[in-house]
Amino acid sequence: MRLGRRKFGAYELCTISTLFGPKFSGQRLLWLLASSFIKHVKFICCPNHVVSISYTLSLANGEVADFADADQPLVFIHGIGQTLEAFDAQLDGLNVGDGFSFSLTAEEGYGVHDAGWIVELPRSVFGGDDVPADILQLGAMLPMQDQDGNPMDGKVIEIGDETVKMDFNHPLAGEALNFTGSILAVREATADELDHGHVHGEGGHHH
Repeated sequence: MRLGRRKFGAYELCTISTLFGPKFSGQRLLWLLASSFIKHVKFICCPNHVVSISYTLSLANGEVADFADADQPLVFIHGIGQTLEAFDAQLDGLNVGDGFSFSLTAEEGYGVHDAGWIVELPRSVFGGDDVPADILQLGAMLPMQDQDGNPMDGKVIEIGDETVKMDFNHPLAGEALNFTGSILAVREATADELDHGHVHGEGGHHH
């Protein structure tokens, strides 16, 4: 049988039906090629992708403020505000297996310490039958709400007879942040995840 041939530039290519049989179509070949490509494609860190990382966050004095290892990684949707904007920017373009090491200034992190966020509250705010009697402890972080009902945490820094002074700055306000870690996994976020604003499944939110 004579092979069917088609001219392609300076090359001669055998027709698909001759090489693979009469039932093998060009569409089938394209599907196989696409499947092979998808198996080998590597997503990079970019907006609207779910990223899993291991990391260590240390401060200027060497104190480790937070960490996540490979067994319990940090899993988040990149670029939607779940993490610091400057943090996301540092991860842009990284591949699975890449390591990272970078520092963020206080302004890029949780802001400078603002004296305006230190307030005195009447001690009566912490009374009531549903409030533990020993709730007021120096250094304790207490869940509170602002006048609009938004949750916010405050640190007890002074306890008086009539008032309690609390610091509502972020605990890491004024700190430079030093990150080291590795990219463990990257995938596209689903439409539901983007709609709900969080990761579903392993490492994320379970409905």
